[in-house]
Amino acid sequence: MDLWRFALDGGLLEGALALVKLPRLQDELADAKGEIFFRVQGETIGVEHPGGHGKAALRVSVSGELPLICQRCLSPVAIPLRIESRLELADAESALTQEELEDETLDFLPVAAGKAGFRSALELVEDEILLALPTAPRHDDCALPVVEAIQTEHPFAALAALKGRVTD
Repeated sequence: MDLWRFALDGGLLEGALALVKLPRLQDELADAKGEIFFRVQGETIGVEHPGGHGKAALRVSVSGELPLICQRCLSPVAIPLRIESRLELADAESALTQEELEDETLDFLPVAAGKAGFRSALELVEDEILLALPTAPRHDDCALPVVEAIQTEHPFAALAALKGRVTD
């Protein structure tokens, strides 16, 4: 897929994607059942007048629900997924300006100029999902697991008994 041509031509790719088709996401999922919905729209930004040349960008939208593992109780938790991002294509061989690097409103996707895109649309969608994953997913109302005490006596009781045996 040539991402530059796709973006400049205003290409559109959308559909449903089975979670099982996203290999890098598998370790985070409680199970791979289900699907997400995605839309990748190419666009040209910064065009000031008709016939002017703008910058190529991709608008990526992803929605659905991910079955993740609760980090508190270790049972499945459904996390809603809503991603809206715009990625400006940048030549992978050119350096970005300091102003561009410091602008928090811009996200860049490095792509080799004049070559076919280095990734498929599925990899691009998977990247956006991985970036949006919560650090520690958990239920809103789950409690910490209760661990029952195995020992019946105080852990330092054995030390107290030894204290009387020590001789100088």
